Amino acid sequence: LAIIATSVGEIPLHIKHGVNGFLITDYKNEKTVISESIRYILQLYEDQKLLHEISANNIDYAFTRFGMQRFVDDYAQLVNEVKQDDMAP
Repeated sequence: LAIIATSVGEIPLHIKHGVNGFLITDYKNEKTVISESIRYILQLYEDQKLLHEISANNIDYAFTRFGMQRFVDDYAQLVNEVKQDDMAP
């Protein structure tokens, strides 16, 4: 899965241009959005190796930041912090 997105809000925090997707430079300009999207789609179509690299990077990113193990670790940390706060005088 390769991502082509506009760089609005927090999207640039998650999508690194050329690493796990592509960011459209001027999301307010419809012609730019269309032309860059077409260019990136064609680039991925013509370069299957790049498509697979970007896809692998996305899978890794998703599991690392949003996977079950991350959830368990973050939840355990939260529980420990609450316990420590409850024990404080």
